[in-house]
Amino acid sequence: MEKVIDLLRQFVVETGKPLDIILVGAMALPFYHVRLRFTQDLDAEVKQGDIEELYSYLKAKGLQRPATYSQSPEP
Repeated sequence: MEKVIDLLRQFVVETGKPLDIILVGAMALPFYHVRLRFTQDLDAEVKQGDIEELYSYLKAKGLQRPATYSQSPEP
């Protein structure tokens, strides 16, 4: 979890681009002080930011499994 948060911060610093993400699912549990997790996946909604650039950045930084992502249509 800490590695992912650190990488998200690094992305913002290195690219200078804003990023607004909502963590959901098991990765969000520590923010609610719940320690029990059964998976290590990351579920998130990127509210602001370039999801394709973020995906490429995280992959280049060594995340082991490629993410499956989809973009919601603009309202």
